Amino acid sequence: MDTVVVFTAKSINRTIEQGGSGNWKLNADRVKKCDYVVLTANSHHRDSTHPRAKHGNAFLIGKISGLTPEAYDDLGKKEDDRWIIQFNEYAEIEIPNAWGGYQNPVKYADLSDFGIDLNKLDWKPFPTDKIINQAHVSIPALTIDEAKLGISKKLGINPECIEITIRA
Repeated sequence: MDTVVVFTAKSINRTIEQGGSGNWKLNADRVKKCDYVVLTANSHHRDSTHPRAKHGNAFLIGKISGLTPEAYDDLGKKEDDRWIIQFNEYAEIEIPNAWGGYQNPVKYADLSDFGIDLNKLDWKPFPTDKIINQAHVSIPALTIDEAKLGISKKLGINPECIEITIRA
């Protein structure tokens, strides 16, 4: 499973202000293995700004860049065991009925379940100045091949063109 799906009352603007999608109780090790986060609208929550007709619809996909382990509530109070899922790029999407009415607001899935064509999305950079607790951003451990693949995607070149030297 390569995707975390969350059921949130927060809008895109609030998600950006917060520095990512949170404050979730989740399995951090499992999320670190995921590539994407899909946000679905909880328009029935009292603080939601999502239109009622959009309840359960997926409205955003983000490329996960890390987690912030110290999540804070809206009053600035630290909440233990809660995480903010951070992403470096995001795209607005519209997938009706993407949330299956699950009891837990965090679910793990395969991106292929949503029929999203990543190449057709209008990817936007996530404003890095909005990421809170940048010192705590965790990057999952990578193999050399995974690092080369990630660098190749970022630079738009073939992974075979990348050499990594480690000095210890």
